[in-house]
Amino acid sequence: MSIESKPIVTIVTPSYNAERLIGETIKSVVSQSFSDWEMLVIDDCSTDATRDVVTSWSDRDSRIRLVPLPRNFGGPAGPRNVGVREAKG
Repeated sequence: MSIESKPIVTIVTPSYNAERLIGETIKSVVSQSFSDWEMLVIDDCSTDATRDVVTSWSDRDSRIRLVPLPRNFGGPAGPRNVGVREAKG
């Protein structure tokens, strides 16, 4: 995705301590035949390696973006709303 282009679809994925599952979640999105998307992983201050896993994917695919939150919302609604605001698709 070039800087000027906007994806058609944004996948917003709230995460909290999702180290064990977030890689498979991202892999599932990347594996789809439709390619005009961006994926925002909104990390709600995980204490595990969630951010590291997402960063390793985003380093390889510019459609994937980690949005680290400065404080924990305590549930998925707040991070999801942040993702909607950040969405370009």
